[in-house]
Parts: sequence; C-alpha cells; structure tokens
Amino acid sequence: MTLDVSAVVKEYIWKMLSDCSGGMKAFILDDFTINIVSVVFSQTELLQAEVFLVERLQHIPLKKLQHFKAVCFVRPTMKNCEKLCEHLKRHIYGEYFLFFSHLVQENLLQKIAASDEYEVVRQVQESYACKSVGRSLP
Repeated sequence: MTLDVSAVVKEYIWKMLSDCSGGMKAFILDDFTINIVSVVFSQTELLQAEVFLVERLQHIPLKKLQHFKAVCFVRPTMKNCEKLCEHLKRHIYGEYFLFFSHLVQENLLQKIAASDEYEVVRQVQESYACKSVGRSLP
C-alpha cells in the first residue's frame, strides 16, 4: 500500500477551507504555500469551496473586503507574522482563520494576538502539510 502524498495534502487543505464554511473566502498564501496549493487544487475546486479570491500574504488590499472570510495558510516565520499583524490591524477581512504549516513559536502567537484589536481571528491551527510533502522550512 502506497501513500499518495498529494491526496493527504489536499485533504489537509480541504479541511482548512471547510472549517470556515458559509460565505465567500479569500485564500491568503505565502510564497511557499501557494506552490503547495497550486499542485493539489484546481481553480474549479477552489471555487467549489467558495474561494473567490486567492492572494499572496505580501499583498495588502487597498480597500476593505470585510464580506470575505480570510483563510490564511502560511509558514510560521517572523516575516509572515508581521504581514498577518498588518492585515489584522487594518481589519481588511471580516474574519480570519489562521493555519500555519508547521509549529508556531509562542512569541509569534502573542504578537498576532496583540494585533487582533478587532477580535476577528476565529481559529488558529498548525497544519503539517509542508512536512507531508517532505520539505523542510527555510
């Protein structure tokens, strides 16, 4: 019996998207996780999961999109944490569901929590999809 790594990663991501069901979603990814998602999901499949916008974390929209739920799947790095904090302080999206691709250091979580002034973060999870594809974090 062989393990289909793509199917495992797809299941992880599908679970992320279904955890915040009901309503339009923006899928926020970093430079690493966008590659993972593009390998296992088609645009049609993302639309079926109510994902109508795919953005890079580094891009901060100029106008608020609070009718969207932000599903963020990023590596737990300081750079990504700073960008997440910027998103939260600007209150770009109505709700945030944060999924990290590896263990998150406590100081990063504290920084994110302090930036959530509008209390829009609904969920924070560690998802090990990057380990599943056999890559280590840079």
